[in-house]
Amino acid sequence: MLLIWFQHDQRPLSGDIMRIGFFTEIFPYHCSLDENNIREANNARFSGGIGNVVYNLLLQMSKKGHEIYVFTTAAMGEETSVEKHENVTVVRYKPHFKVSSSPVVLDYLYSGFIFDLDLDIVHAHIGNPIASLGGALYTKRRRVPFVITYHEDMTGGYGGLLRRTAVWFLNTFVVDHILSQADVVITPSEYYIERSTHLKRIKEKVQSIPNGIILEDYQRKYSKRESRDILHLPQEEKIVLFVGSLTPRKAPDVLVKAMRLVLRDCPDSRLLFVGDGYYRNELETLAEEYGILDQIAFMGFVDDDTKKLCYSASDIFVLPSRSEGFGIVLLEASAYGLPLVVSDLEVFRSVVKDGYNGVFTEKENENDLASKIIYLIKNIDFRNDMGGYAGKKVQDFRWDSVADETLKLYIDVMRKI
Repeated sequence: MLLIWFQHDQRPLSGDIMRIGFFTEIFPYHCSLDENNIREANNARFSGGIGNVVYNLLLQMSKKGHEIYVFTTAAMGEETSVEKHENVTVVRYKPHFKVSSSPVVLDYLYSGFIFDLDLDIVHAHIGNPIASLGGALYTKRRRVPFVITYHEDMTGGYGGLLRRTAVWFLNTFVVDHILSQADVVITPSEYYIERSTHLKRIKEKVQSIPNGIILEDYQRKYSKRESRDILHLPQEEKIVLFVGSLTPRKAPDVLVKAMRLVLRDCPDSRLLFVGDGYYRNELETLAEEYGILDQIAFMGFVDDDTKKLCYSASDIFVLPSRSEGFGIVLLEASAYGLPLVVSDLEVFRSVVKDGYNGVFTEKENENDLASKIIYLIKNIDFRNDMGGYAGKKVQDFRWDSVADETLKLYIDVMRKI
């Protein structure tokens, strides 16, 4: 049974202080919500992406004194748990079952103590919409403002039959229903509105607020040489870095195919995959078929310190995604002064200016991707200049500014309700 301090008899004492409920399917595990003492869960599902967006957003809001509640999903095999950190409470629900790699929780839809809470506003984050459905039910019952950050459309067409069926059902019957109930929908990139199947139907109530980065967390602690020594990487090679989940959506297969061409022209090169996923076995098989497996390092899921070492050790960052909502890793790579090579998705224009801090390549075209990587490898001055501009551009994406913009949106919405 969950504790009685979830119930409140009074509204906030000050109009400047809000009780904010975040509903998110993914939220990272931490030993505390002290930004200087973070421990990521040893589970790739809980690192990066939406979970870290919610974490960094609430971290900034909690500093301002707001009372935060997070409703999220526990790892498979974990029981429902409650974590209390000063003015932040995190509830992790035990999953009932699993569809493909996604745990499914039904408690979002009927858990009594959620509906006993006296929240001022609900902010749901949609990748997977199940948690957001709980937020929608709360706001409908309690008549409070409902804000959604819509990170990205769920992509069908891959995975097993159960996954494809689940994605079709959610896209067809659930996502639009949840979005229709929102007072405001946030997209991290204005360029994504027309690309999204769902957002372009409701674009009159969509506003753009980017994701952010705490730049102080991404200060270079070691030189490139020192970082490579720690990671046991060759000093003389040019290192191409990918950070993200190994799924078809991120197109790591296109990068492996491109790397085969890169290595023909630039044999002293190496590809570093940081991240894991069910697609990894196929990528390793593909690399072995091409005879380049020795020049590709699959790091798997790594802790935050190791990820930062990988940025510090690398020369070029590549994200050749087929679909993306924003791409926080682009901000992380920029903080380390890496030039960005990305597919020509409109959403990347929120971060990348072609020829300034990065270059665009034709989506799913390994030849074009390879040619851009080769050019950067061979032209060190151009590469270094582009990395320097990336470090300047990332200054526009600080989390404290993003949180202030989000809080202003909350106030505007509450005034209109």
